[in-house]
Amino acid sequence: MPSAGAATRTPVATALASMSLALEKRARIGKLRELPETTRLVGAADFTSNDYLGLARCPELAKRIQAEAARVEAVSRAKGGPFIGATGSRLLSGTTWYHIEVESWLANFFRRESALVFNSGYDLNLGLLACLTRPGDAVLFDELIHNSSVMGLRLGAWHHHKQQQQQRRQEQLFQKGEEQQHQPIRPWVFRHNDVQDLEARLKEARATLGPAASLFVAVEAIYSMDGDLAPLTRICDTAARHGACVIVDEAHSTGVVGEGGRGLVCREGLEGHPALLCSIHTFGKALGCHGAVLCGPKVLRDYCGNYCAPFIYSTAASFHSLASMRQAAEFQQGEEGERRRSILTHLVSIFKNVVGEALAEREEQESCRLLPSPTPIQAVLVPGNTRVSAMATALQTAGLDVRPLRPPTVPEGRERLRVVLHSHNTEGEIQALTRGLVDFLEEEREQRGRGSSCSSKSAAADTSAAAHAVMAPASILERGDGIAASVEDISSSSSSSSSSGSFVSTKSRL
Repeated sequence: MPSAGAATRTPVATALASMSLALEKRARIGKLRELPETTRLVGAADFTSNDYLGLARCPELAKRIQAEAARVEAVSRAKGGPFIGATGSRLLSGTTWYHIEVESWLANFFRRESALVFNSGYDLNLGLLACLTRPGDAVLFDELIHNSSVMGLRLGAWHHHKQQQQQRRQEQLFQKGEEQQHQPIRPWVFRHNDVQDLEARLKEARATLGPAASLFVAVEAIYSMDGDLAPLTRICDTAARHGACVIVDEAHSTGVVGEGGRGLVCREGLEGHPALLCSIHTFGKALGCHGAVLCGPKVLRDYCGNYCAPFIYSTAASFHSLASMRQAAEFQQGEEGERRRSILTHLVSIFKNVVGEALAEREEQESCRLLPSPTPIQAVLVPGNTRVSAMATALQTAGLDVRPLRPPTVPEGRERLRVVLHSHNTEGEIQALTRGLVDFLEEEREQRGRGSSCSSKSAAADTSAAAHAVMAPASILERGDGIAASVEDISSSSSSSSSSGSFVSTKSRL
C-alpha cells in the first residue's frame, strides 16, 4: 500500500523519487556511475579513449572533412537541395545523392556487394538482430557480445524462441493435465570464443528447430572489455557445416587490423566465405568520427530498408556526418594510417612485455594480472570495487588517464583497469604507467603488513571475495558495456546445465 505521503506527490515527483532510490542503491554498493567531464584530465596521458589512431584529434583529417563538406555543399546547392541535414528518414526525403555516393564508396572499400549507413553502431546492432529472424529461427551468440546486440535479440530471435517454448510447454502440460510450472527459457548462447561449444549449440539448435530454420551466429571481431580476437575463420567454417550465417561486429577492429584498416574479415580473407552474411563497421572509434555501416548482400540491404525499425524511423545522417565517415576511411587506408597502425602495434608489444612482466612477478600475492590480448585493448584485472577505484585514482593523480571498470559493466570479481593504447601514446607513458601500477601494489602491501589502515583491510577483504569469483565462468548475464548491462541492477541469475555447456536463465540483464 502506498504511504500517505506518496498519495500527495505529483506523478513526476513519484517517478523521480523511485529513480533516486535506484541511484542510492547503486551508490551504497559502490556501483554508481557518473558522466565525468573529460576536460578534468586535460594534459594527462590518454589510456582511456577509443581513438586508437588519434584521428579524432588529427588536423589533416579535419581539413579533408572541411574540404569534402564544402564540395558537397556546392553540389547540393547546384542541385537545389539541402546541404546540412538530410531533412527526413531514408524512405521519405532522406536518401540524397550523397548518401548513395558514400554507401557505394564504402561497399567498394570493405569489398562487399552493398552498404547501408546507420546513425550509430548501437542502432545498427539493435535493429538488425531485432528484425533478422522469424519464428522458428535462432541467433547463437558469444556470451560476451555487446549490449546493443543483446537488446536486439530480446526484441527478435529470443522473443520468438521464448514464445515458441512457452507454447510447446503449455501444449505438453495440457496433454498431461498438469499446471504450467515456471522454467527458464534457454537462449542460444555459447561460451566465449569456444568453437567446440558453438558447434555443440549449432547441432542442438538444428535438431530442435529443424532443417528449415535459419540459424545465425553473432560475434565481435575484437571484444571491447577483454581485447581478444574472435577465431573468425574457425567460426565461419563451423557455421557453414551447419547451414548457419555469421554476423561480425567490427566496431573495435575497423581501422586497427586488416589491409587498409578494413577489419578482421578482410585480414582473414573471409569476404567471400559462404557463411559470412555481413560485417558491421563503426566510425566512432579508430576512425575518429561517428556513424556505422552495414556491409553485405544487396538483398540484406533491401530487407533492412523494409524491416529494420531504427533505420526506417530515424532521420538520415547529415551531410557532414557522411563526409566525416568517407574521409576518415579514405585517410586511414593510406600511408599515414599505416604509419599509425605500425606505431600502435609496436606500443602494444611494449606494453605486454613491460606491464605483463611487472604484474607476473606479483600476481600470486596481489591477485592482479594482465589478460592476454594482441590488440590495443589491454585489461588489468584488479578484483574489488574499492581496490580498482583506488588504483585508478592513484594513476590519474600521476597524470595517467586510466579508468576503472566495475559491475555491472563487468562481472563481479572481474573488476579491471581497461587500458587502451593509441598511436599517440609514447614508450615513456607506458613506463610511467608501469611504475604507477607497481608503486600502488607495493604501497598496498606495506599497508597490509603494518595493519594500520582500516581501508586497506576492507579493500583486501573485498579483493579476497572477488578473487574467488574470478574463477567462475563469465556469462552474458554478468556483462555490461560491452556487453549486456541493463538500466537496473538485476539479481544474479541461475543456470541450468546441458551437455553442451551452461544455459542462462531469463532472470538476467537480458
